[in-house]
Amino acid sequence: MVGTPGQPFNVLFDTGSFDLWVPSLEWPKPRGKKYRSSASKTYKRDGTKKEIRYGAGSLKGFMSNDAVEIGGLRIKQQAPWDGIFGLSGLSKSTITGARPIWRTMMDEGVVTKKVFSIWLRRYSDSGENGGEIVFGGIDQEHFTGAHTYVDAEGPHNTFKVHSFFVGKIDTKVCSKGCKVLVDSGSTYIRGPPNLIVKINKQIGIAADCSNYDKLSEVISFTIAAKTFTLTPRDATWHAINSSISYCLGLPDSRNY
Repeated sequence: MVGTPGQPFNVLFDTGSFDLWVPSLEWPKPRGKKYRSSASKTYKRDGTKKEIRYGAGSLKGFMSNDAVEIGGLRIKQQAPWDGIFGLSGLSKSTITGARPIWRTMMDEGVVTKKVFSIWLRRYSDSGENGGEIVFGGIDQEHFTGAHTYVDAEGPHNTFKVHSFFVGKIDTKVCSKGCKVLVDSGSTYIRGPPNLIVKINKQIGIAADCSNYDKLSEVISFTIAAKTFTLTPRDATWHAINSSISYCLGLPDSRNY
């Protein structure tokens, strides 16, 4: 909800960016739901023009300040898949200079713990989209075992991943550690082409998906001395376009 009274918007929670934006009534291009600043008692005009570039696409707009409410948590002032909700914890966006909303939530004490957690439903399992985000805690129903913690650094909270294996074969990728970020705003695994191609060759999936059901070797990698695994199903997108069936493995997904 943005403004007072609140105007509802559906937003994409994005750990790979800083800022919250929604379409405005004053901006002519977007269609559908739009933010009406004139209808909000808590709106404060800024008007500074900004452009934000994402991994896929970009947007242009202007800065505004207003109250924001998320699941009953209300934030007094905030520069506002109607829009994107950046989840950076930095004190200031490196793009717009605004204070990221997650940082505002921590600074204003609207969460008891400085942690948020995301659970994503597998579309292929249930036929439904969606998931859950918890600000200030963790939903115990969506995991088993213990969490793995790793030190993050830089504006995008990057951390190191080590040693990619496909089955028992060492791909020689990230043997000395690669900096990565977890991006909840993307559905793909991306990386430098020369490294991703090595992994994809070892996976061995055919371009037409003819051997999709026969793949059995898991992909494994290490974070903070703990090994994580991906099945071929996790790492490959089997798409059907009209009568054509094709597969996007790791190297292809970075282009879409």
